[in-house]
Amino acid sequence: MQTTAGADKEAATQRAAAEENLVAARDHAERLVSDARDQVAELTALAAQDREATSTAVTELRRLAEDDLTEISTLVKERREEAGAILARAQEQAEQLVTAAQREVEQASERFEKRAQTAAVQCDTRRAEAEQLYTDAVKAADVGLAASGEYELARMVGINQYVAWRVR
Repeated sequence: MQTTAGADKEAATQRAAAEENLVAARDHAERLVSDARDQVAELTALAAQDREATSTAVTELRRLAEDDLTEISTLVKERREEAGAILARAQEQAEQLVTAAQREVEQASERFEKRAQTAAVQCDTRRAEAEQLYTDAVKAADVGLAASGEYELARMVGINQYVAWRVR
């Protein structure tokens, strides 16, 4: 029985050792599971923080983009208004230039017309003078001014040059 008792004792020792190993393995497994749960919790917390940081960054970027778009829109509107004002001034100046040019053309036409009238009056006056001179020359020729020597005297003093030419 001693062998049985030794075997029982050895079996009990092995059982006790196995139970200790089992308890140690359970403790180790529980620690590993606990560590894994802690790591999962940390990773979940980090992921949540990353998500929150990303969300905050996206929100900030969106806000900045909206601010930039608002500023750009304002600048575009200002430039449009400035361009409109410049265009309006340019059109006004162009209209003023056209009006001034039309006035100049009208004034030039009036001056030309006055000069043409003055020239026509002068021409008519000179024609009348020439006709009178011719008439006087013909009368003088009829009277015999050329034959009497008075013709030479008249030519020398410059009276009625036209008569002198016509008589020759």
